[in-house]
Amino acid sequence: MTTPVPTRRVGAALALLGAGIVDLGLVRGAFPAPSGLLALATGAGELVVARVLLARGPRPGRPTAVPRLGIALLLVATVAGVAVPVVSGVPLSAGAAAAAALRVASACVLARPARVPADGPPPRAGARLVALFSVSVVVAAVATFGLGGTDAARHAVPHGSHLPALGHLPGHGQAHDGGPGTAP
Repeated sequence: MTTPVPTRRVGAALALLGAGIVDLGLVRGAFPAPSGLLALATGAGELVVARVLLARGPRPGRPTAVPRLGIALLLVATVAGVAVPVVSGVPLSAGAAAAAALRVASACVLARPARVPADGPPPRAGARLVALFSVSVVVAAVATFGLGGTDAARHAVPHGSHLPALGHLPGHGQAHDGGPGTAP
């Protein structure tokens, strides 16, 4: 039986997945600019690091410089992700702020020392489930907010307008958008 990945590493990986998705969403609106290139590199890197965090179990003999370097890179990416758009004259978007918040959260979780040694007892399944569910809900809320602030979201098709044949069904068409026929 394999050793489960510690809960805090899974939480940090979820936050990095959310930040990576938001950063990749920011690329569409700013790609040729330095902020777009930074968002592309940061987003791809966050997805790779999240995958590594989820794939590897506890490693008691690893050097202490590796996690510290990773935390430092997360914080440098956060500062650069906020500074580059502001310096270039572009206002800070909701997507950049959300990605920065998720990166800082994952850096804080990774920087916190583990309370139980790697060979200690595993956490109770119920407590782990509640913790992972809570982290998932928070990351989803922040990432959804961040994705709503991207250029791709501004060009998204409103719900129901791409399916005019379903206008008579509840939740689609004019009745859904507050048009005629909303009153029963």
